[in-house]
Amino acid sequence: MAIDILRHTKSTDIMSDCKELAGIEAFVKYVQDPESGIPITPLFVYVVLLYSKDSFLNKKPIEDLGRRRAKAASLADLDAESTSVQSEVFELASDKVVDLILGYLIHQNYPTWVERCVIESQMHESQRIRIKSVNESKDTDLMRAFERKAILTRHYEEWHNILKKYDAEIFADHEQLQAHAQRKRMTIESIAT
Repeated sequence: MAIDILRHTKSTDIMSDCKELAGIEAFVKYVQDPESGIPITPLFVYVVLLYSKDSFLNKKPIEDLGRRRAKAASLADLDAESTSVQSEVFELASDKVVDLILGYLIHQNYPTWVERCVIESQMHESQRIRIKSVNESKDTDLMRAFERKAILTRHYEEWHNILKKYDAEIFADHEQLQAHAQRKRMTIESIAT
């Protein structure tokens, strides 16, 4: 793994001990305002183990998410029996934990994430253009206006398929996180602020 996170399971200051995490904004933000009741070091180890693209837990053939989650929690010394861990980490009920994980996924997949945001923006622009009614007085060539809308519709379908591919690359089998990202409408602009 790019981040040798298992070396840091007993760390008392994981941000100082693991320089790779100190360079990832999602972890820095989380430390500034952590979720109470969840120890930072085990949580960070868990997140890196479960969500790193190069984690041994994510090698093919990929195991069931529940098993990978349990293995990551065990290796990270995260108390899987704790109700706060079950709720806020496993069930993703904590916005802070969700933001941490999404930020880490975006960090790992930044070029793909940027392309995903661009495609999504193009899709919204295409929808705005297509939804406008064709007006004979404004559109001198009615057939040409309809052709443009048909071309945008075909592009929209292509973009939709590309978006699916990018989402699979970024989120893998973490559909719940993908749904959180869509609900939050995370874009390049929202991450920059």
